Amino acid sequence: MTGGEPDDGCVVCTCCGASIKDDATENVWHGERPYPGDAGTGMCRNCGGDPEAPEPRKRLGFAVTTFVDARIPFVAERLSRNNRQHFFGMPYEDQAEFIFRLVKKGLVT
Repeated sequence: MTGGEPDDGCVVCTCCGASIKDDATENVWHGERPYPGDAGTGMCRNCGGDPEAPEPRKRLGFAVTTFVDARIPFVAERLSRNNRQHFFGMPYEDQAEFIFRLVKKGLVT
């Protein structure tokens, strides 16, 4: 057995514990190499994001929005007043992208 490919065709979401099919429609990680999780695990669309969802938070998924939401106040506190106002005026997905850029640079963990 390799990561994400249990015998019954289902895996457990590492975020919420839901049992999901190990296919591209239910497991966000399906087909990724190297596989990001342990054998028998995956990431459901609710937690890992659904690119077809109309709402930004659903597109990003619970795991990412939880990560972003925890960092928005931290980032905002460190911005100048004008930049803070601009940051809070940005669409949620743009705020998330800004936070991801800070993480990639090692400025936020």
